[in-house]
Amino acid sequence: MTTPRPRRRTRATLTTADAPARTPLAYFIAGTPTSVNRHYARAATGRVYLSQAAREWEGTVRDETLFVRDAVREIGAPLALTLTFIGGRADVDNLLKAVLDGFKHATGIDDHWITRLTVIRELRGKRQAGVWIEVHSAHEYQKAC
Repeated sequence: MTTPRPRRRTRATLTTADAPARTPLAYFIAGTPTSVNRHYARAATGRVYLSQAAREWEGTVRDETLFVRDAVREIGAPLALTLTFIGGRADVDNLLKAVLDGFKHATGIDDHWITRLTVIRELRGKRQAGVWIEVHSAHEYQKAC
């Protein structure tokens, strides 16, 4: 029997300096963004499940979002999210599911309350791999645009 690998613990980095002025909340989650689509596996029974790597990335997003859960809930639904992925080689649409599921499990806000979703993928360069999550009130975001 193998022992589970300990999860790397980091705290979500809160900042408003790197975010646009209209952003009420922005935080960074360090780690390599993982495509959930690529990490589905099939058991001998034919049942499809998430691989260990996909579960770990979703868990990291959930754990880090717990630190800002109250601030996200204060913004209220409906929400507008901007996700900026740094690093990761997957298609941008395949990176979304783990982040949205982790966000949902941490905040209790289902993704049907997200009415605007902006996704950006940047090359890593010298920047740390991870994802910036900006949370806006959809009403205020629409007025600002």
